[in-house]
Amino acid sequence: MAGFSGQNGKVVAGSTTLAQITKWAWDTEANVTEYASSSAAGYKVAIPGVKHGAGSVEFMLDDTTPPFLAATAIKAGESVTLKLYEDGTRFWTVPAVIKSEHFETDINDGPPVSGNFSFVANGQWTYPTS
Repeated sequence: MAGFSGQNGKVVAGSTTLAQITKWAWDTEANVTEYASSSAAGYKVAIPGVKHGAGSVEFMLDDTTPPFLAATAIKAGESVTLKLYEDGTRFWTVPAVIKSEHFETDINDGPPVSGNFSFVANGQWTYPTS
């Protein structure tokens, strides 16, 4: 399989495409219990448990393209379904709760106002399909 570029990646919250996304990350894991027993012949046995996912999204604040990201689409404590696009067509669907928001203004150097938010999965997510 050939690699592909994430340059057309995006994030959709509900039915709204978020403006000025620069990067997103999504991590999944399963709780796994490992143990050795008299029946394991000197090897450990692993038992998969519950699954968990968490991620983050980085953005440049944009007050000219609806929605104004900070004011409407994403708020700490809110539930939302996120579609995390790897490229123009492949995406994860994640029911999520927004865990935190961070905004940054650098008065000294004056770069664009930026921010990020973190989220955790709120139930079963779906994997991208080709």
